[in-house]
Amino acid sequence: MVGEHRLSGDRPRAEKILAWYNRAAFAEPRAGAYGDVGRNALVGTPSLNTNFALFKNVPLPGREGLRLQFRSEFFNVFNAVNLGSPNNSFTAGANMGRITGAGEARVIQFALKLIF
Repeated sequence: MVGEHRLSGDRPRAEKILAWYNRAAFAEPRAGAYGDVGRNALVGTPSLNTNFALFKNVPLPGREGLRLQFRSEFFNVFNAVNLGSPNNSFTAGANMGRITGAGEARVIQFALKLIF
């Protein structure tokens, strides 16, 4: 480590995606030597994920215990943007420190289930 790796947290999201941490603060150690970066020095992006499910059982006539279940499941209900982890490899070149992926957007699924 050759400098301060933390960047200001009040930057716009686009700037954080391009440089989550200061790439210039790191240098490759000489051959046969270990670096001096401490454990957990690089902290990834926070995430928020809220899931929700509803279901309703409807009795069906004709046979005792026969029911139809309607299910609805919502994943990432609030459609929060969950950025991926920044690239932390020297071999990534210009992509070192950049975020190149994100989690899934909102997913909704419906299902019918016959219970007998």
